[in-house]
Amino acid sequence: MHLIAITSVILPKNAPTVFSTEERFHQLLDTIKSARCKIPDCLVVVIEGSSYTADQAQAVMESGAHMIVNINVDVYDKQSGESSLLRTFFSSDMFSDLREKHNILSIAKLSGRYVLTDDFVFHYDDETCICKISEPENSYSGHGFLYTRYYSFPIIYLDNFLQGLDECCHHGIFINIEHSFYLYQALPLHKINLERQKINVGGRIASNGEYVED
Repeated sequence: MHLIAITSVILPKNAPTVFSTEERFHQLLDTIKSARCKIPDCLVVVIEGSSYTADQAQAVMESGAHMIVNINVDVYDKQSGESSLLRTFFSSDMFSDLREKHNILSIAKLSGRYVLTDDFVFHYDDETCICKISEPENSYSGHGFLYTRYYSFPIIYLDNFLQGLDECCHHGIFINIEHSFYLYQALPLHKINLERQKINVGGRIASNGEYVED
């Protein structure tokens, strides 16, 4: 069983967005459907940093989510970004209960409003992580970063992941979440599969609507 954590904030407080709440919500539903379609034997958990109406919650479940986790909006702060959402869930009794009930082999994170494209191929082995990486010498900033729209890792690296999230939440974001994940090694850099750097995840950037694909 593979757990897919979809992070979402359909009602952003201060982040600029060209999309209405209704548009953001329907983009989230497309995210869920793409995960269910492209990743076999998966549990989809939606980690929401704002709130849903009852009808929206029903639509999320009908789209294929196994669980909705509403994180108190106060936990989601600009200093730690989605790290706070992920840390709160993966440190919770809800996640512990899921692990007891299901044989979770790997964890993948997919950003809400993005979808797995037609060319996406799910890959799992028990040693390597899937994540697009930019080393410092190839980075626009001169610092390394990890692309965080989609990544996955075997469950054996969960403690490593949580430690990286703790560092992000404790020290705050370095440039952005992508640079922070590299700096604090939320994924062990030496275990990233360098042969799978084309992820095939696409969607529109919230601030300007531009389509991007990793």
